[in-house]
Amino acid sequence: MQKTLKSKNVGVTVAGIVILALALIIIFFTIFVPRLRENKILRERVELLLTAEYERMLLSDPLMESQGAIADRGVQIMLTGEEVRLLREKLVVVEEAGFTNADNIAMIEGAWDTKWQIRTVAGEYESLYFTESALYFYADGTAFCFEPKDLTAYDVFYTCMREMLLAK
Repeated sequence: MQKTLKSKNVGVTVAGIVILALALIIIFFTIFVPRLRENKILRERVELLLTAEYERMLLSDPLMESQGAIADRGVQIMLTGEEVRLLREKLVVVEEAGFTNADNIAMIEGAWDTKWQIRTVAGEYESLYFTESALYFYADGTAFCFEPKDLTAYDVFYTCMREMLLAK
Protein backbone atom coordinates (compact mmCIF):
# COMPACT_ATOMS: atom_id res chain seq x y z
CA MET A 1 0.00 0.00 0.00
CA GLN A 2 2.79 2.44 0.90
CA LYS A 3 4.56 1.69 -2.37
CA THR A 4 1.41 2.63 -4.32
CA LEU A 5 1.08 5.93 -2.39
CA LYS A 6 4.71 6.79 -3.09
CA SER A 7 4.24 6.04 -6.79
CA LYS A 8 1.16 8.26 -6.92
CA ASN A 9 2.97 11.10 -5.09
CA VAL A 10 5.92 10.87 -7.47
CA GLY A 11 3.55 10.84 -10.45
CA VAL A 12 1.68 13.91 -9.17
CA THR A 13 4.96 15.71 -8.53
CA VAL A 14 6.27 14.93 -12.02
CA ALA A 15 2.96 16.01 -13.59
CA GLY A 16 3.07 19.26 -11.60
CA ILE A 17 6.63 19.98 -12.73
CA VAL A 18 5.73 19.29 -16.37
CA ILE A 19 2.68 21.58 -16.18
CA LEU A 20 4.73 24.34 -14.53
CA ALA A 21 7.48 24.00 -17.16
CA LEU A 22 4.90 24.23 -19.97
CA ALA A 23 3.36 27.32 -18.39
CA LEU A 24 6.78 28.99 -18.18
CA ILE A 25 7.52 28.12 -21.81
CA ILE A 26 4.19 29.59 -22.91
CA ILE A 27 4.83 32.77 -20.92
CA PHE A 28 8.31 33.03 -22.42
CA PHE A 29 7.02 32.72 -25.98
CA THR A 30 4.07 35.08 -25.53
CA ILE A 31 5.77 37.86 -23.55
CA PHE A 32 9.54 37.77 -23.80
CA VAL A 33 10.15 36.64 -27.39
CA PRO A 34 8.03 39.46 -28.90
CA ARG A 35 9.79 41.97 -26.65
CA LEU A 36 13.19 40.66 -27.74
CA ARG A 37 12.13 40.98 -31.38
CA GLU A 38 10.87 44.54 -30.83
CA ASN A 39 14.12 45.51 -29.10
CA LYS A 40 16.13 44.04 -31.98
CA ILE A 41 14.14 46.01 -34.57
CA LEU A 42 14.60 49.23 -32.58
CA ARG A 43 18.36 48.65 -32.24
CA GLU A 44 18.65 48.02 -35.98
CA ARG A 45 16.73 51.19 -36.87
CA VAL A 46 18.64 53.37 -34.43
CA GLU A 47 21.92 51.92 -35.70
CA LEU A 48 20.89 52.66 -39.28
CA LEU A 49 20.07 56.28 -38.42
CA LEU A 50 23.34 56.65 -36.52
CA THR A 51 25.82 55.05 -38.89
CA ALA A 52 24.46 54.25 -42.34
CA GLU A 53 25.76 55.94 -45.42
CA TYR A 54 22.68 57.71 -46.66
CA GLU A 55 21.25 59.01 -49.87
CA ARG A 56 18.53 61.05 -48.14
CA MET A 57 17.50 61.87 -44.60
CA LEU A 58 14.18 63.50 -43.95
CA LEU A 59 12.64 64.97 -40.85
CA SER A 60 8.91 65.56 -40.88
CA ASP A 61 5.90 66.30 -38.73
CA PRO A 62 2.55 65.97 -40.50
CA LEU A 63 0.66 68.00 -37.90
CA MET A 64 3.20 70.64 -36.92
CA GLU A 65 0.93 73.59 -37.62
CA SER A 66 -2.33 73.85 -35.70
CA GLN A 67 -4.15 76.06 -38.19
CA GLY A 68 -5.46 75.34 -41.67
CA ALA A 69 -6.37 72.21 -43.56
CA ILE A 70 -4.62 68.96 -42.68
CA ALA A 71 -2.89 68.94 -46.07
CA ASP A 72 -1.28 72.31 -45.25
CA ARG A 73 -0.19 71.58 -41.69
CA GLY A 74 2.82 69.35 -42.25
CA VAL A 75 6.48 70.27 -42.33
CA GLN A 76 9.11 68.14 -44.04
CA ILE A 77 12.77 68.97 -44.48
CA MET A 78 15.67 67.29 -46.22
CA LEU A 79 18.47 67.28 -43.67
CA THR A 80 21.86 68.73 -44.56
CA GLY A 81 25.07 66.93 -43.63
CA GLU A 82 25.57 69.23 -40.66
CA GLU A 83 22.00 68.66 -39.40
CA VAL A 84 22.44 64.89 -39.72
CA ARG A 85 25.71 65.07 -37.78
CA LEU A 86 24.05 67.13 -35.03
CA LEU A 87 21.05 64.78 -34.70
CA ARG A 88 23.34 61.76 -34.70
CA GLU A 89 25.46 63.25 -31.90
CA LYS A 90 22.39 63.84 -29.77
CA LEU A 91 20.76 60.48 -30.53
CA VAL A 92 23.92 58.53 -29.69
CA VAL A 93 23.80 59.97 -26.14
CA VAL A 94 20.19 58.82 -25.78
CA GLU A 95 20.99 55.41 -27.28
CA GLU A 96 23.96 54.84 -24.96
CA ALA A 97 21.69 55.29 -21.95
CA GLY A 98 19.27 52.75 -23.41
CA PHE A 99 15.55 52.30 -23.83
CA THR A 100 12.83 50.40 -22.02
CA ASN A 101 9.81 48.82 -23.64
CA ALA A 102 6.61 50.74 -23.10
CA ASP A 103 3.04 49.76 -23.88
CA ASN A 104 2.40 49.18 -27.55
CA ILE A 105 -0.46 51.23 -28.96
CA ALA A 106 -2.88 50.25 -31.69
CA MET A 107 -2.82 53.15 -34.15
CA ILE A 108 -4.98 52.01 -37.03
CA GLU A 109 -5.17 55.55 -38.40
CA GLY A 110 -1.39 55.69 -38.79
CA ALA A 111 1.51 57.42 -37.12
CA TRP A 112 1.23 61.23 -36.88
CA ASP A 113 4.27 62.22 -34.83
CA THR A 114 7.68 63.61 -35.73
CA LYS A 115 9.37 61.18 -38.08
CA TRP A 116 13.05 60.80 -38.93
CA GLN A 117 13.56 58.64 -41.98
CA ILE A 118 16.52 57.45 -43.97
CA ARG A 119 17.09 56.10 -47.44
CA THR A 120 20.51 54.48 -47.53
CA VAL A 121 22.86 54.28 -50.46
CA ALA A 122 22.05 50.53 -50.56
CA GLY A 123 18.36 51.39 -51.03
CA GLU A 124 17.16 50.55 -47.51
CA TYR A 125 14.37 52.73 -46.17
CA GLU A 126 13.56 52.96 -42.46
CA SER A 127 12.01 55.43 -40.07
CA LEU A 128 11.45 56.12 -36.39
CA TYR A 129 8.76 58.28 -34.81
CA PHE A 130 9.28 60.57 -31.84
CA THR A 131 6.97 62.09 -29.24
CA GLU A 132 7.90 64.35 -26.33
CA SER A 133 8.59 61.39 -24.06
CA ALA A 134 9.05 58.28 -26.23
CA LEU A 135 10.03 56.92 -29.59
CA TYR A 136 8.44 54.17 -31.62
CA PHE A 137 8.41 52.32 -34.87
CA TYR A 138 5.15 51.69 -36.63
CA ALA A 139 4.15 48.36 -38.18
CA ASP A 140 0.91 46.60 -38.99
CA GLY A 141 -1.28 49.20 -37.30
CA THR A 142 0.72 49.18 -34.06
CA ALA A 143 3.17 51.64 -32.55
CA PHE A 144 5.91 49.66 -30.79
CA CYS A 145 6.88 52.17 -28.11
CA PHE A 146 10.07 52.68 -26.13
CA GLU A 147 10.93 55.15 -23.40
CA PRO A 148 14.46 56.53 -23.13
CA LYS A 149 16.23 55.88 -19.85
CA ASP A 150 17.93 59.31 -19.96
CA LEU A 151 15.01 61.73 -20.22
CA THR A 152 17.25 64.80 -20.16
CA ALA A 153 19.32 63.65 -23.13
CA TYR A 154 16.15 62.69 -24.97
CA ASP A 155 14.62 66.11 -24.31
CA VAL A 156 17.73 67.78 -25.78
CA PHE A 157 17.51 65.52 -28.84
CA TYR A 158 13.76 66.04 -29.30
CA THR A 159 14.06 69.82 -28.88
CA CYS A 160 16.80 69.88 -31.51
CA MET A 161 14.54 68.06 -33.98
CA ARG A 162 11.63 70.39 -33.28
CA GLU A 163 13.84 73.48 -33.72
CA MET A 164 15.03 72.18 -37.09
CA LEU A 165 11.44 71.72 -38.21
CA LEU A 166 10.36 75.14 -36.93
CA ALA A 167 13.27 76.85 -38.68
CA LYS A 168 12.12 75.67 -42.13
